[in-house]
Amino acid sequence: MRKNRISECLVKTFDYGLKEILGETAASIVYEYLETNLSIKKEEIPEKIEDFRRGLKNFLNTGAFVVEKMVLEKLYGSYGLKFEEKEQYDFEDYLNELRRKIATNKIQRKK
Repeated sequence: MRKNRISECLVKTFDYGLKEILGETAASIVYEYLETNLSIKKEEIPEKIEDFRRGLKNFLNTGAFVVEKMVLEKLYGSYGLKFEEKEQYDFEDYLNELRRKIATNKIQRKK
């Protein structure tokens, strides 16, 4: 159940991040690209995170890093945690770390 909450939060946070950075129209174009070219629907992002990231990088190039960082900051913040960059960590490492912190500390998502 906790993994589903993180997945749901991740989808909402990615959506928010894309729309905040790119705008509503451009975010829709990104989603259309991902669905058409990689068969990834918005709600499938958590299950296909590696493919999603690859598609995001193909579409946005270096801009994908900005979106990922913003999403991580918002995602961590939604659990009352501060996002801190670490050497040799990638997006999945940060997600796994967040899952561990939530499981270990019984952290609840802020509304």
